Amino acid sequence: MPVLAMLSGYNWFPGHMARGMKDALRKVQKCHLVIEVHDARIPLTGRNEKLKFSKHKKILVLNKYDLTDPKGMKLYNENDDSVPVILTNCRGRNQISGNITALQKAIIKLTKDDDIKNGVKVMIVGMPNVGKSSLINALRRLSPGIGSPKAAPISSRPGYTKTVSTFIKISTDPLIKLLDTPGIMIPNIKDEEMALKLAAVGTLDHRFVGEVNIAAYILKMLNEQKLYQYVKKYNLEGPCHDTDELLHNVGQRIGALLKGGFVDEGRSATHFIKNFREGQFGRIMLDRISEVEN
Repeated sequence: MPVLAMLSGYNWFPGHMARGMKDALRKVQKCHLVIEVHDARIPLTGRNEKLKFSKHKKILVLNKYDLTDPKGMKLYNENDDSVPVILTNCRGRNQISGNITALQKAIIKLTKDDDIKNGVKVMIVGMPNVGKSSLINALRRLSPGIGSPKAAPISSRPGYTKTVSTFIKISTDPLIKLLDTPGIMIPNIKDEEMALKLAAVGTLDHRFVGEVNIAAYILKMLNEQKLYQYVKKYNLEGPCHDTDELLHNVGQRIGALLKGGFVDEGRSATHFIKNFREGQFGRIMLDRISEVEN
């Protein structure tokens, strides 16, 4: 079934996202600064025009930088200087980049001239599963005396945060409070490739487009960018351009078999997608560099 036809059968912009967007637009009036968090593998795709908050100072955090192509990221930074961009990796306590410190400094710099008596109030927005909660917790760990190092619940499931929360203190000197918001999808997905990009990085639930479709798209992009680590990973003879053949090999390798010895393509595709999201096939940007240059 075509990807867009599959999407039409699901409510991928549920009520809590619509409510979350309205709530964010209302509560941002109390904030001095907005941080948008997005996946560094898709710096152009899925940015929500309705959440740009034109009157507010902004910082764009491109998270999961360790998974994206650094050359593509350099081009993006050179071609878009509309807002300060901070590159981060918040996947684990031992992997947190020094750029978290740069983010804290950027917050202070952008608000230093404001008349702020009760602390800097920052709203954090972004799509599902881009690492907003991980970013909040990373910022808290930088500030001694905050208390619990983990204030924002974390899940790899898209849409885990459902409502706009209360302000969370992330720094005492200077006093900075951060308001988390639910991951909000863009209301409109304009084409099949956009849907596949979002699903490949995990911001759109894989059920909406199908695991095999996502695996096929990832394979196409790996081959297009000559990233052939998957060949060694699955002990293939060479680069593969046939999704069925790839999933057959993956299924045989991981034991994803049905009765009669047939390969379970769904399980095989899920495994392949998981390996991709973990960065096992190399650093990749799904937004093509030519798109970034434009």
